[in-house]
Amino acid sequence: MSESIALWVIGMFLAFAGALVVVYVSLAQRITRLETFFEVFGRKAAQILHSPHTAELDNYLDKYLANTMVDSDWSELLRLVEDLENDTSKPKEERGLAAIVGVHCRKRLGLPLPNMHHHTETTT
Repeated sequence: MSESIALWVIGMFLAFAGALVVVYVSLAQRITRLETFFEVFGRKAAQILHSPHTAELDNYLDKYLANTMVDSDWSELLRLVEDLENDTSKPKEERGLAAIVGVHCRKRLGLPLPNMHHHTETTT
């Protein structure tokens, strides 16, 4: 009787371990799909953001789209798109595209995402 209980426990453990592997693989595949989606989204944002801007920004966007960026390029592109994102004289759509590209720069550089607070005005 104790041998059958031991076999049952081992079988349950193996079934549980197998289920964990399936869950892990499923999550890893979903994360990969999400990363791919956001990479495509970021590249599309860079295409739309390209021109009519400074030649300097367009140069880095060209490198981004051609997959020829190095770490220093990512840092410089991040600086440029953050400047654009913070320029309140620019349309909000343009600033939003800059923010999307900035997220990709931060990801490539291993930097944390910026703290995105939506400020709402209250009337008294």
